Amino acid sequence: MRERHLDEGAVAAVLERARKVEVPEGDALTVEGEAGDAFFIVQAGRVRVTVDKAGAVTEVAVLGPGAVVGEISMLSDRRRTATCTVIDGPCNVLRVSRSDLAEVLAQRGDIAEKLQHIATTRAQETMRRLYS
Repeated sequence: MRERHLDEGAVAAVLERARKVEVPEGDALTVEGEAGDAFFIVQAGRVRVTVDKAGAVTEVAVLGPGAVVGEISMLSDRRRTATCTVIDGPCNVLRVSRSDLAEVLAQRGDIAEKLQHIATTRAQETMRRLYS
């Protein structure tokens, strides 16, 4: 789904600040309820997105290359809204810290709009899956 991805120009701007990380299978990129200090762009591998609804863990998405995760807490200054766990082997991601994102947004304000669109779309899809 395109709404979960940044376009090539936005990715290029972020790449200047991003750090490549290999995350082993089973490790979490984000943990629901924790403070967010970075967001991630999946380069290779897959990530399972889950939320805890009244003690029941529900899968809301499985994301692959090009997907952005962890952006909601970066844009809203709220705690993580979901847990994103690496599945099916290691996952290569680009990690963008909060301070690096601020520098990118100072140069390319359009990226904030794109990330906000991704976050809004993801939140709407999650609510539909949890409450329908």
